[in-house]
Amino acid sequence: MKRVFLAAGEASGDLHAAILVRALRARRYDLEFWGVGGERMEAEGVRLILRSEELAVVGLAEVLERLPRILEALTRVADALGDLRPDLFVPVDFPDFNFRLLPRAFRLGIPTVYYISPQLWAWRPERVRVLRRFVRRVVAIFPFEAEFYCAHRVPVTWVGHPLVDLLLPAACPEVERARLGLTTPPGSAVALLPGSRHSEIRRIAPLLRGTAEAVDRARAAAGEVPVTWIGGLAPGLAPTELDLPGVRHWLPGTDALRAADFGIVASGTVTLEALLLERPVIVTYRLHPLTYALARRAVRVEHIAMANLVAGRRVVPELVQDEATPETLAGAALAWLRDPAAQAAAVAGLRKARARLGPSGAADRAAVAMLGEMETVP
Repeated sequence: MKRVFLAAGEASGDLHAAILVRALRARRYDLEFWGVGGERMEAEGVRLILRSEELAVVGLAEVLERLPRILEALTRVADALGDLRPDLFVPVDFPDFNFRLLPRAFRLGIPTVYYISPQLWAWRPERVRVLRRFVRRVVAIFPFEAEFYCAHRVPVTWVGHPLVDLLLPAACPEVERARLGLTTPPGSAVALLPGSRHSEIRRIAPLLRGTAEAVDRARAAAGEVPVTWIGGLAPGLAPTELDLPGVRHWLPGTDALRAADFGIVASGTVTLEALLLERPVIVTYRLHPLTYALARRAVRVEHIAMANLVAGRRVVPELVQDEATPETLAGAALAWLRDPAAQAAAVAGLRKARARLGPSGAADRAAVAMLGEMETVP
């Protein structure tokens, strides 16, 4: 049996790795999978030596708090690579953890193919030297990533985005709400998604709560139809952990987006899901002040929402850090609630951006690229 070791450090990586495992197994039956991941990888038969939930933190300050546990996890995974000697190592995003494993795999002679490219094009591009030295290939899911790696002489294959196959454009909100058994007045359902990690929920949920209260006050004063708030839950979270009173319905995150006319969301994977569903969102985020100060100096892109990055322009609003207040977010939400044409313009922009994510079959193309690297090892 050939062994493949995958390392995914958060929920989105766990999903991408699980899809990849399915595609690899469809092409070769003699593969054994080990790794770092979550319930989706485990469901695909990956033997986990470490659960990704132990690693999922955001920001410098939060990482420092958990540094001893993270260093212990690195040691465990590095030792596992030495014990298992897999035929292929596939780091999945999560560069602050996975980059520290690349030299270990290289010294052991394990071919490495990096999947879900780290966002070096956005910040700390000098780290591309690490990939150039230690990996055989980067498998990229966005077209602009391939351009970046080609320019820096890193072997790269662009395969398109694997979620294109899983998340089809949503129907109109009224149809989606009927499918989910929800009844609301037309044009007045808004999803609130404060994130998937406890550290970010602690910062974002109070902001969204204040936003909903400000919108409710403004709608009541103007004699307008009340908003129906729909809460979006990440896997493993309960409504009590999000602390968003006034939410009438709780749904899994993508269902919440489908059911809503638009969403107010924490920046992250959900912005990509909104792009794939072609559902407009107002994007917000807050970091620890120290983390944000450092990130602001390092980040080299104009946008944080994936829809805007893929489109190359501001398709959906972004209100971050000092701009992220209940008042500013409520103003953006009220503008869309009162102007359906503005929502429609955002949807049109999302539709054009989605077409740039590539055709279906991305996971299979990724599997072909990875098996090719594994099979050419002397």
